[in-house]
Amino acid sequence: MRKLFYPVLLSAIIFFSTASVQAEMLKIAIFDTQRILAESKVVKKYRQKLMETTDAKRKLFADKQEAMRQTAEKLRTEGGKMTFYERKNLEEKLALEDKELRRLREDLDYEIQKMDKDLTQQALLDIEKIIREIVRKEDFTVIFERSSAGIVHFKESVDLTPRIISLYDKQ
Repeated sequence: MRKLFYPVLLSAIIFFSTASVQAEMLKIAIFDTQRILAESKVVKKYRQKLMETTDAKRKLFADKQEAMRQTAEKLRTEGGKMTFYERKNLEEKLALEDKELRRLREDLDYEIQKMDKDLTQQALLDIEKIIREIVRKEDFTVIFERSSAGIVHFKESVDLTPRIISLYDKQ
């Protein structure tokens, strides 16, 4: 039994020391996509452009909403004094304004979602290009995305997020 113990011990020491040497040769890093999308100046400019693009439609929506509110207020305050047909016409006008307002809101929401989706897709493609360039230049073995990899803790030294943001903003 003793004759077998020392060779097994020696083999285990060699095996584990070889594995630790191989593990040290791995070059691993992480990045946080959500942080990049939140902090990048480029993404902030895109979002600002999105808001400017939809400002006219939002103003139109607010104007129509105010007109509808005024119609409803008129119906509430003066409805008892109106003839049946006047009240009926005003109610129909209010229903039509409400329908138009809902349709306008849906169109505006759809447009904002579509533009935001396109923006996010473009940003992710740009981020992927930057990461590939970093991998090519610095020979990383593995790069994880923080949220999808389920990483709970890491040293800041392996976080590429600030570098990616910096490179992305320089584009």
